[in-house]
Amino acid sequence: MLCVLIAPAPAFAQPSTCPGAQAWSPCDWAFDLAPTDNTDNFELRGEFRSPHHRTYVLRAFRDAGRRYVIRFTPTEGGDWEYRLSSSVPRLEGQEGKIAVATADAPGFVHPAKNLHHFQTENGQPHLWMATAADNFVRMPRPDFDKLVDQRANEKFTHLSVTIDSDSDLREAAERVRAINSHGMVADLVLSSIPEDPAACRKYIQDIAARFSALNITWMGLPGFEKVQHGRAILRTAGQLLKQFDSYDHLRTSMAEASSGAMAS
Repeated sequence: MLCVLIAPAPAFAQPSTCPGAQAWSPCDWAFDLAPTDNTDNFELRGEFRSPHHRTYVLRAFRDAGRRYVIRFTPTEGGDWEYRLSSSVPRLEGQEGKIAVATADAPGFVHPAKNLHHFQTENGQPHLWMATAADNFVRMPRPDFDKLVDQRANEKFTHLSVTIDSDSDLREAAERVRAINSHGMVADLVLSSIPEDPAACRKYIQDIAARFSALNITWMGLPGFEKVQHGRAILRTAGQLLKQFDSYDHLRTSMAEASSGAMAS
């Protein structure tokens, strides 16, 4: 289920609830900026505090035109508190609460305590059975939906998909949602991580803002050992993902020969 909360220009992000919010279901909180608001170097992030006092810092991404979105997935039911920080004065410091219903959902995948197995947030063992969906964004949507349904029926639990440099990121996110709706985790392959540090930071921040609230793992750079400066690029990207992904999804290097590819 997707919860969409739009803050219209006159209200500027003062909702008391996220209608229909449920644990482990993503909520898109949209902000339409006024014509007088400066979008140059625009910044917006929300700090979401759970009933058990865990804080998630989530940044907005540009969805279209002057619309920005904070994508948030509550990890438990109850009353959540939020606070906004923004370069736009009228958004800065706004606070409120979101009522979240509990849900019978397993949650995201993490390493088990022994680090040799995986489990979901509810403590249940997770069997990692993966396959790939090539060209998942370019594939005609009916063909994609048919493929996802088929892989789910074949009992796969992960579907590996690639985010290319020219991928339509909005469509990619919608298709990741479709994968999740079939009970599968989307393993995101980042095939075009920039080498330049500033460009890499901008890219990872945007990717994390769009996808970290979904049920995913980060698959790193394909065959990084053969990519010029691949290890340095991957190291930087991993550090940035750790910084910008508040949900701390699993990360792997996609090593072709190296051991110990998985990082939590």
